[in-house]
Amino acid sequence: MYCRLFLSKSISSLASIGFSNWKQISERLKEHELSIPHNTAQEKWIQLRMRLDLHKTVDNNIQDNLNVEKERWRSILKRIIACIEFLAEHNDAFRGTNSKLFTANNGKFLGLIQMIAKFDIIMADHLRHVCNDEIHDHYLGPRIQNELIILLQKYVMK
Repeated sequence: MYCRLFLSKSISSLASIGFSNWKQISERLKEHELSIPHNTAQEKWIQLRMRLDLHKTVDNNIQDNLNVEKERWRSILKRIIACIEFLAEHNDAFRGTNSKLFTANNGKFLGLIQMIAKFDIIMADHLRHVCNDEIHDHYLGPRIQNELIILLQKYVMK
């Protein structure tokens, strides 16, 4: 089993193509089990099993990073939705004559986002990424505002 999972360059025919001389199978198995490639493959399996049990595999780190990023975006969207909800509840206009962050006449929505960023590190970091063109999907544009307004319409009407 180990030799099939962790193939090496000097693999025996028993692990690669199989075995057809069944009269000598016991001798060949003993010979194979004592071989260096088999022992190396077995050791790799033991190490992998230990890493899986301890959650120390490469994909586990990737999954942790993905979870952190997912939580960051969830926090950003919560703040954006709160701004849209506030403006909708107060029947205020969203947009101004300019749709760029940190410019004059950019509207109440972007103004609220900028104000939140003064006190909130998550939103401040997000706006820094947007202003430095490090991200393209920032969820602050008019199209996403309209989509979120439609989604929140039933909630706000209550």
